Amino acid sequence: MDLSGTWSLRTYPDPRACPTDPDTAVAAAVDTVPVPSHWVLSTDGHGAPIYTNVAYPFPIDPPHVPDDNPTADHVRVFDLPRSWPQGRTLLRFDGVESCYRIWLNGNEIGVGTGSRLVQEFDVTAALTPGRNTLLVRVHQWSAGSYLEDQDQWWLPGIFRDVTLLSRPEGCLNDLWLQCDYDAVRRTGTVTAQIDADESAWPITVDIPALRLHHVWASPQDVAPITMLVRPWSAEDPMLYDAHVTAQGEKVTVRVGFRTVAIVDGMFTVNGAPIRFRGVNRHEISPTWGRVDDPEQTRRELVAMKRHHINAIRTSHYPPHPRVLELCDELGMWVVDECDLETHGFHECGWEGNPSDEPAWQDVLLDRMIRTVERDKNHPCVVMWSLGNEAGMGRNLAQMAQWTRERDPGRPIHYERDFSCEYVDVYGRMYPTLRETEQVGRGAWPLVYGRAEEAARIFSRPCVLTEYAHAMGTGPGGLADYEALFDRYPRLHGGFVWEWRDHGLLTHRDGRAFYGYGGDFGEQLHDGNFVIDGLCHSDGRPSPALTDYAHVISPVRLTPRRGEDGSVDVLVENRFDLSTTAAVEFPWRVEHDGVVVADGRLDVPLLSARRRVVVPVDLASLPAGKPRVATLTVTATTTADTPWARAGHLLGHGQVVLAENPQPRPAPTRWQPRRQGRTLVWRTPGHELCWDASTGRLTGMDGLALDGPEVCLWRAPTDNDRLAGEQPGLPGDPTGAHPQTPSLPTPADLWAQEQLALVSSRLVDIRVGEDTMHVSSVVAAPSRRHRLQVTTTYQWCADQLVCRVEALPDPGWKGSWARAGMRWRLPPHARWVEWLGLGPYERYPDSGNDALVGRYVMDLATFNPPMARPQECGSRAEVRTATITWDERALTVVTTAINGVHPSLSVHEHPAAEIAQAGHPVDLPESRATWMYVDAAQHPLGSRSCGPGPAPESVLTPQPFTVDIALRVRL
Repeated sequence: MDLSGTWSLRTYPDPRACPTDPDTAVAAAVDTVPVPSHWVLSTDGHGAPIYTNVAYPFPIDPPHVPDDNPTADHVRVFDLPRSWPQGRTLLRFDGVESCYRIWLNGNEIGVGTGSRLVQEFDVTAALTPGRNTLLVRVHQWSAGSYLEDQDQWWLPGIFRDVTLLSRPEGCLNDLWLQCDYDAVRRTGTVTAQIDADESAWPITVDIPALRLHHVWASPQDVAPITMLVRPWSAEDPMLYDAHVTAQGEKVTVRVGFRTVAIVDGMFTVNGAPIRFRGVNRHEISPTWGRVDDPEQTRRELVAMKRHHINAIRTSHYPPHPRVLELCDELGMWVVDECDLETHGFHECGWEGNPSDEPAWQDVLLDRMIRTVERDKNHPCVVMWSLGNEAGMGRNLAQMAQWTRERDPGRPIHYERDFSCEYVDVYGRMYPTLRETEQVGRGAWPLVYGRAEEAARIFSRPCVLTEYAHAMGTGPGGLADYEALFDRYPRLHGGFVWEWRDHGLLTHRDGRAFYGYGGDFGEQLHDGNFVIDGLCHSDGRPSPALTDYAHVISPVRLTPRRGEDGSVDVLVENRFDLSTTAAVEFPWRVEHDGVVVADGRLDVPLLSARRRVVVPVDLASLPAGKPRVATLTVTATTTADTPWARAGHLLGHGQVVLAENPQPRPAPTRWQPRRQGRTLVWRTPGHELCWDASTGRLTGMDGLALDGPEVCLWRAPTDNDRLAGEQPGLPGDPTGAHPQTPSLPTPADLWAQEQLALVSSRLVDIRVGEDTMHVSSVVAAPSRRHRLQVTTTYQWCADQLVCRVEALPDPGWKGSWARAGMRWRLPPHARWVEWLGLGPYERYPDSGNDALVGRYVMDLATFNPPMARPQECGSRAEVRTATITWDERALTVVTTAINGVHPSLSVHEHPAAEIAQAGHPVDLPESRATWMYVDAAQHPLGSRSCGPGPAPESVLTPQPFTVDIALRVRL
């Protein structure tokens, strides 16, 4: 019986205020709350969510918690059907945060802990025919809270299902169908472990699809059964319905045949090494918190599959059971993690950490046992994880030992076991590229571990438990990590942090936004560090997700153009187990984004992890000299799958076949004249105006504008602002470890150099026959370093050419955020159309999925809202762009400098306003449209929690040139 629904509720500031008599408590519960839910999200005036990353929001005094401990009594009155079977009845809770006490009909039943773990209570004796009253008293804080410091919202309540279970005479107490696969013989073996009373026997197992029907008369008869099967994998999730019938009940288990093994230091499934192209997944809804929404959960996993994600780490607790059922069905490798993290003990040097305290041994072991026993039948679970960021200690070793004895068929993971003392996989968090390569090569020195442990560490497969922190704009460097995974077989990929932002839907003055730490009155919080997903809080994919999808694409296509004009494509099947039998390879040639030819590549069948070079015959292309000609090749599915229709994209690649710069008309002779503080030049149908005191253009053919201004700064991204969580590592002369918080962030350095405050001083304006030169000096307040800037204007037919050349002083150290120019345009621009890389943003170390094409977007789509405003939306390699208002448009035509076209950003607010806003609702009403045209941008990196950009990729002060032509259309 499902007990979900509307319950009665009464909240108290602390347990001392609660009635001691259960009948009184039931009568006092006069409010209502849905169950499952978190009462702080589902009711008004009954507390608020709290977000911390590491710090406990209460004193570290284990196992004690403060007297001020919000408590809520939940009451459910239900009628037991007359048809309810005889035998035992269990009351099952799938998730309650954090500690709860139960009464049924006034009888105390027990106490539950372990917020994300199932717990069952025998209520047979307390249950009555007809009307029953269930009282569940939930405390926000408990001793268990010390084990649940998991970088997420603290959200008390009954947030998973509550169920009444009948356990009739002759039922199954426990069932485990271990289904192994022999890849050589192509056979599967069912090994059953059955816990049942004598009255349950004989027991029958049926797998109709395999024509298996077998009867075990007694426990002594249970033996393995072997037959020909189709194996289960994340790429081909073949499931069979297995029906196990005892004398008192029938149970159906969906089984998949697969074998996990570490062979010669490689992580294998069904005899083949696999690559984790994964994400860390918290359970979160912007409205309901950790309450599972079946539709949202399916949408999430389908979106993962469509973006080529094949693995989930259940950070940092076992998920709702429905999640693993879907992973079995859709195909996903799962690292199933125990409900354990004690990160807050880092604040006191790990003193008293439960992971190493004998008094906590049974508690930690109990959590691991409950994780394994609940989820052991799922084929998707290929690895157990002891928990996350809980330091080191004997209790973790005990957990590993029990798990290995109970389930030797799955490896054990725990990232903090740096010496691999008791785990089977070498896990790492946020290593630099240099450290990752060292691990891949098996080269000393290691950042963690002693020399004598190196042999053990390097004999194990390596998985990056967390890497590429998807916070704000970014992360950068995904392709660099993937290249290392390709190069070194013992690097089995990893898990990006994380899948989804944790913003909670809230309102201010009637305007909706997604709140984060500090938005709910928390005295202690970690701000927007909880906004760190590949998807936004509302489920919208971020540009980082499409970037990641391209980097991990299962079919990689690399079109190449030879010096002799020949074209071929390197086709790589990056599936671990599947052929390309269900893949086709369309190609198209585009001239300035318009398709002029298309076809299909004739690619031979490729087995897993194989590659081939295929020539492309482009001899019959139509004539013409477009601005840019491209060949794009795609890999698409030929059949429907449970997660996508036929034609779904599996990978793409592009090569520029030809680049034909459009010649500019000869410049027109002119004579701008001064009218007060303005320089004006008119010709039939056109008018240009400059500010005579600055040399900046202020008007063009009736369009008010202001620019160009040299710009060296951007609204810092989270990866620019934050210094991560990595501790300093004395004795690491390699520099392999991520930058430490003691080092200034890029945003700090830019602030020290006052790059946001640079101003210009006009030196002179020189007007020639067809050219106007504006010389100026750009510098920051209280700084001596300067830029010598020359802006050259020419009128060529119907367009104004503007060329900005900037030369910094020699010896200028540090870095810049950008090297470009800014224009102020009229407000309320509607559309942006461009020929260049797209459709989404690209920075030097991100946006690998971008293709040259012609795109058009409304401005709200061009820059979708972010929970915390920051630099975003830069489109690279832009050849032409048009910004459109209701009645006019501005077209920008760029010229490549050293073969590279500039990038373009268009915003409704200047960088300074974006940087000051904590949420989109904090931005003032737009007063202008701001266009940034950049010769270069600083890379993004992943320093909000991991390493920043590689030193060689940092944008250092350097000469730059931006050359554009402007045209106004009314």
